[in-house]
Amino acid sequence: MKEVVKRPPMMSADAFFGGNDNKQAFAKTTFASTKEAQRFLNELELHGAGNFTLLGVRHEAWRYKQDGGPYADMLVFTVLPDKRRKVLNYLRRVGKPGAILAMGTDQYLVWWPPKRNAGAAP
Repeated sequence: MKEVVKRPPMMSADAFFGGNDNKQAFAKTTFASTKEAQRFLNELELHGAGNFTLLGVRHEAWRYKQDGGPYADMLVFTVLPDKRRKVLNYLRRVGKPGAILAMGTDQYLVWWPPKRNAGAAP
């Protein structure tokens, strides 16, 4: 009997990036490489963001075979009130997301939409 491995659609940034061989694992419409995306998250953290979680993580078999690992384009993070303006300004200036949604007073959901016809199975 073949064992089915269930993979979560939501992962911490550390779990997502750790061992992910996808060269464009996160928001590839904005970041040219996984390393560039990781540098961006590191800078967000230096500006005051934290608790990074990636949502809508895609684990299709073809993606592992073709790209080397999962892909995501949504991020949730928290930020302290006194750092909010600095974090959001950096996010808009450098990350250029399609949407930033406030989820309460200290948490944000950020989405980088795919380009038209991008991400379709080969």
